[in-house]
Amino acid sequence: MTNRKQTLLNAMGALGLGTQPQSLINGTLTEGAGAAITLVDPFTEEELLRYPDADEALAERACAAAQTAQRAWVHDFSAAARGQVMQEISRAVLAHLEPLATVEAIVAGKPIRDCRIEVAKVAEMFAYYAGWADKLHGEVIPVPSGHLNYTWREPLGVVFQIPP
Repeated sequence: MTNRKQTLLNAMGALGLGTQPQSLINGTLTEGAGAAITLVDPFTEEELLRYPDADEALAERACAAAQTAQRAWVHDFSAAARGQVMQEISRAVLAHLEPLATVEAIVAGKPIRDCRIEVAKVAEMFAYYAGWADKLHGEVIPVPSGHLNYTWREPLGVVFQIPP
């Protein structure tokens, strides 16, 4: 096993991911059941990992779990609690900055210094939007008739993305 492959596996282990990528569905790491994916080191062209991709059934489970979580996020958490959760995510990202940056550097073939900055920016974005969580509300819209007219911000649904 090469040094880069071992470094990748060590970083994944430090993140609690085990030895192969998996999907996080409803708080549980779930192994894929689809076609095999080969993760290749873009620098050396060495095969780093081979693992099963998520299949359609896993994608449907992920989407259903996200819809359930979205309802809980809106109805079970106050705006302040949502902000606190996002602050916790920011702190967790920073606490795992080095292994996250290491994984990104190896699999994307980027300099580690760039990846450290990118990971820190992810934490910064969670912290930034956490500050907005209890500040975005519906707005009262003035109307000439004296009636109360307001907007209510409500999520429309789950966004499902399959990144490259």
